[in-house]
Parts: sequence; C-alpha cells; structure tokens
Amino acid sequence: APAPAQAPAQAPAHPAAAPASSKLGKPLSAEDIVNKSKSFLREYLSIGDRKEAALCLSELRSAPKASDAKDLSGIVDAAVQELFDAQNDRAVTSLIDLLVSFIAEGQLQADEVVNGVKSYTTQLGDIA
Repeated sequence: APAPAQAPAQAPAHPAAAPASSKLGKPLSAEDIVNKSKSFLREYLSIGDRKEAALCLSELRSAPKASDAKDLSGIVDAAVQELFDAQNDRAVTSLIDLLVSFIAEGQLQADEVVNGVKSYTTQLGDIA
C-alpha cells in the first residue's frame, strides 16, 4: 500500500506564535508614523472610539523606529494637519479633545507635542 501523503507544513495559527522578529516588522520612518497617525485619527473621527485610538498610539510607540523617527511627534504633526483639513466644528473639537487626553494621560510627551507643531509650522514656511 502507498504511504499516506504528508500534510504541508503550515504557518503558526496564531500571530503570537510567530517569531518575534516577524511581529516587529521593519522600523517605522517619520513618514510612516505620520501616515499611520492620519489613518487612526480619521478612523477616530469616523467611529469615535478613544480606546482604539489610544491602542493605535501605544502600538506606534512600541514599534521599532527608523533613525529619522526619534519620537511620536509625527502624531501631533498629523493631528494638526487633520485639524486644518477638518470639515466641521465637531471634528475639530473631537481631535483637540483626543490630543488633550493623550497629553493628560501621559501618552504623548510635551517634547513630542512641541516637535510635532514645529514640524507642521516648518512645512507651512516651505509652502509660502
């Protein structure tokens, strides 16, 4: 009788079972942080889930960073951009409230806020 066929090797069923290096991924650049921040901020404006937004911020904080991304000031840069692009007062108020809560809860540091605002205002100077 022929030998039974062996099933092909499968990837781990649960992501936590994957090797640590594959979970960390490539280091995030400053641009990656801004883009991911815009995405979670827009999601927050859409569904209003502050816990989900805080989780996204926490994931960005724990992700490996490239040499041009020393902190999370890109979140503030993205938030300021979103404030100027906001379509209504509710969106502006929601974003400000979210940023204030991140700062009050220690999820964003003062230097990250200052650096994020500086980054955005420097871009304004480049446009002029």
